[in-house]
Amino acid sequence: MRGKTACWVVALVLGLVSSSALLAKPPQARTEASPIVVFWEENFPTADMTAVSRSALASALPGARFVSSGELPAALNAGTARLLVLPFGSAFPETDWGPIYRFLNRGGNLLVLGGKPFTRPAEFENGAWKLEPARMAYALRLLINRYDRTPGSAQLSFEPNEDFSFLHLPRFSWSRGFSPIARLSDESFRSRDGSAGEIDARLSTLVWGSSAGRRMSAPVVELDHLQQIFVGGRWIFLSCDPAAGFLDSDPGRGLIATLAARALRGAQIFTVSPEWPLFLPGEPWVFRVRWERYGRAEARAIRLDIRITGDGPAQERSFAFHPKEFPFTAQFSLLADSAPGFRTVTAQLFSGGKLRAIYHTGFWLRDRAWLDSGPRVSVNHHFFLINGHAAPVVGTTYMASDVQREFFMNPNPYVWNRDMAQIQEAGFNMIRTGWWTEWGQVMKQPGVVHEEMLRVFEAFLMTARQHNLTVQFNLFAFTPDVFGGGNPYLSRDAVRREKELVVPFARAFRHVPFLMWDLINEPSFSNPRMLWMTRPNGDPAELRAWNRWLDARYPSRAALAAAWRQAIVPAGSPVALPRDSQFSPRAPYATGEFLNAIPAHDYYIFSQEKFRDWAGTMRRAIRAAGSAQLITVGQDEGGAEDRPSPAWFAPAV
Repeated sequence: MRGKTACWVVALVLGLVSSSALLAKPPQARTEASPIVVFWEENFPTADMTAVSRSALASALPGARFVSSGELPAALNAGTARLLVLPFGSAFPETDWGPIYRFLNRGGNLLVLGGKPFTRPAEFENGAWKLEPARMAYALRLLINRYDRTPGSAQLSFEPNEDFSFLHLPRFSWSRGFSPIARLSDESFRSRDGSAGEIDARLSTLVWGSSAGRRMSAPVVELDHLQQIFVGGRWIFLSCDPAAGFLDSDPGRGLIATLAARALRGAQIFTVSPEWPLFLPGEPWVFRVRWERYGRAEARAIRLDIRITGDGPAQERSFAFHPKEFPFTAQFSLLADSAPGFRTVTAQLFSGGKLRAIYHTGFWLRDRAWLDSGPRVSVNHHFFLINGHAAPVVGTTYMASDVQREFFMNPNPYVWNRDMAQIQEAGFNMIRTGWWTEWGQVMKQPGVVHEEMLRVFEAFLMTARQHNLTVQFNLFAFTPDVFGGGNPYLSRDAVRREKELVVPFARAFRHVPFLMWDLINEPSFSNPRMLWMTRPNGDPAELRAWNRWLDARYPSRAALAAAWRQAIVPAGSPVALPRDSQFSPRAPYATGEFLNAIPAHDYYIFSQEKFRDWAGTMRRAIRAAGSAQLITVGQDEGGAEDRPSPAWFAPAV
């Protein structure tokens, strides 16, 4: 209603002006409301930071609309609002949470100055603002799980992210940092534990605090929301407690202005990807450009500067494009050279005469002789050996820091190279990696592994070779993928398709001396819907295997009935798989027919033997492909409980 009242006041004032006066003056241009909305209440509490003055904000954000709690809902609902600025650190007006959330959910942009955003709600009570106890409930709605306390800048070096060097952020100090732990994916590819999800958002650090080359704090972070929720919104958090008075100083006001302008542009995606992560000698170097703008985007000419450096002659090229709409895609080629090795590609995007984005990627030129001459992994009866010398395993699970488990579908050898350099520098000698999800993307048709997947694998191994890291590559996770073939361990069709996935890779990389095959990560048997426990799947292949196993274990149905303390199952009728209730700790006390735990005990033994048989089948397939590399199963503590145990499957690997 306040907005409507203001309009009526203007109308009344104009009604008192004579018509001759109106004719004498030219009509004034209508001033468009600022897209920046700053929440401001005098005496509003500040949490986890030193307060910034209104005058500093007004100087940094000329023309911005300063609105109170009562005015905030209407201001955010106006079509002109594109950026909300919250300048009170962790504190925010709880009564306005609904309008704020709806604004962000529509793709609104956000700049929070200081603290841990949305963790200290404030209420107006008895004529004063009062901070409520800290809670994560509101931040969780924004897919932020927690904030980790990080060091202040006193013993750290100020390190701007080179990918955002064009922002020219001023140096500043902070007493403590608060790194957000955000969930970047809100929906899994498949309804199965361990499945990867879509990349819904990207988290970038604009500034680090570093010590001896280690990044210890992240005082400025950016979240670009790309799909599913908050789509198009760019959130920038000054997630620290800046030095007292800094935000009121000239550099501080400059920082606020720069971050606000950056947030106002909205989310974007800019990538330049090689057609292959590994090229063969003589192949043209083809690249694909993708640029997606979610904010207010004008169609204008852009310039793309490309620089290639690395194990070969350097190249620099510029390309002009004229996007008509977004997303914009294009393709270009560069002159290939024949020098084997690694290339780094740096792409700079210029729009409106300004550098808007920087992207790094990379690729390899094949060098199989070099790949096959890496460190040699072996074992004896007591030790793990590298090049014949005993060495402790010092390693980590690694996929990629940019897309995590999707590194095979979205490869970026530049990121791998950067990450593995840090892993090597930390003194590690092994990485454990592989396929935790989306096997159907690796083998899209039965028996057909695409060339792209083989090249991704080769490029990954080349990168590990460069950093002297041995690789334990995981082929499946939790239960094998069945590719539509039935029971993951017992269906002949499923096991055949699993071998069709594995064998092409085992054959192609059988001479890589630092590669080991991990058949499956943390296996369960055999129900894919009930991971982390041993339970029957109940399919026909399992029922047949179960009855064959019982026939071999017991000389007759009468002997089986006596052992199980149950009635005889007539010959020719299948013995049912154990029920879920028979795996319960209460099952030994049951007295009803088919309810005691003895069948479940037998099923545990059955599961161990059948998993061992599956592992042996996969091992023989790898050996038949010419590989003499180590073969493992990556079981966790579940092997000491009721899941497949190395005490049973060790002879098969």
